[in-house]
Parts: sequence; C-alpha cells; structure tokens
Amino acid sequence: MKRTLLILSLFVCALANAAEVPVATNLGADGERARAAGQPVVVLFTASYCAWCTAVKRNYFRHLDSDPRYASRIIVREVVIDSNDALTDFDGHAATHDGFAGANGVSLVPTVRFFDGSGAQVADPLVGVSNMDFYGWYLDQRITRAMERAGPTPFANREPG
Repeated sequence: MKRTLLILSLFVCALANAAEVPVATNLGADGERARAAGQPVVVLFTASYCAWCTAVKRNYFRHLDSDPRYASRIIVREVVIDSNDALTDFDGHAATHDGFAGANGVSLVPTVRFFDGSGAQVADPLVGVSNMDFYGWYLDQRITRAMERAGPTPFANREPG
C-alpha cells in the first residue's frame, strides 16, 4: 500500500512539474533554434514574491505547449528577476536572470517580452495584469504578432526575377 501511494505521489508530482514554464538557461541556443524555425521566443519575467506571476503561469503559460495554435511554433522561457541564477543571453554572453531583466528594462512583473532569434523585440511587451479576464486575449494578440514578425520572410528563398 505504501509503495502504491509513493508511486502515485511521484506520478502526480511529475505531472505538476511538466506544466511548469521552462526556466531560461541559454537564450543564445534558444535564439538559434528560433531563427532556424522562424519562431519567436516568448519570455515571461516573474519574481519569487509575485502572486500575479503564479496566476499567469498557472492560467495561461502552462497551457501554451498544448495549445494547437502555438505548440511547436513558439519557444517559451521564464526569467526570474529576483534571481541571480546564470543564463546565457541572446548574444551568447554570460548573464544572470536579474541582470538580463535589468538590461531589458523589466522591473514590474509579470512582464512578457517577445523576441526574434536575435533578441530583437517583435511585439509590444505585456506588462502587469490590468484585467485577468482579458489577459488571455492580450497574450494571444501579442503572440500572433510575434509569430508574424519572427517568421521567415515570404520571398527570402526565391531567386530574383
């Protein structure tokens, strides 16, 4: 009986963790993947003390991987602004989460920034939560815009003529 409960507990924990937003560690590598696939990199900036961040992750971000509009069309990462964990930025330089947030002018959380594979902004940031009822719509609009702007140029592979 104890073994069954242990296995069940491990399974439930695994499911809960699978829904988490991947924490940024190497945005340079993420950017390379994004450039190759014509995808945007969607970065959710959070803080350990932020209840709104937890609600946004739970209600909107943990579902992005299973949403057919976005699955395998965007790369999603989390940057924790009150963490000094190491990460590699889009240029391949060593940084920290708090340093990367500061370099991007992020001090209010939750903030969502939308980058192309080179680290250029491709949609307006989504800053704070003004209305949780419309947050999903605001997020969808910006993700759609980011996908349009980060995607391949329509005639990039054609010969002139």
